[in-house]
Amino acid sequence: MTRRAPSLPQIRQALQRHDPRILRPPNVDWRMAAVLVPLLPRPDGVHVLFTERSKDLRAHGGQVSFPGGGIEPQDEGPREAALRESFEEVGLR
Repeated sequence: MTRRAPSLPQIRQALQRHDPRILRPPNVDWRMAAVLVPLLPRPDGVHVLFTERSKDLRAHGGQVSFPGGGIEPQDEGPREAALRESFEEVGLR
């Protein structure tokens, strides 16, 4: 049985229904961060862009991830941080 990937409108609808509450364990000092989930429409379906972190990094070295990073003081919020980091990491505009 072949299963087709969801369309961009279906993905958008599912994300709009998502409850974005963050569950935080007690006594953990979290750094606020944001990621972008780049969905790229292509003739054969929707593709997702991942990055591979450098193996030399102290945290999460060599892992596959979405582009993103810490929210900086100049960022208006998570969206702007994710877009800024995506441009810095992969040149995505």
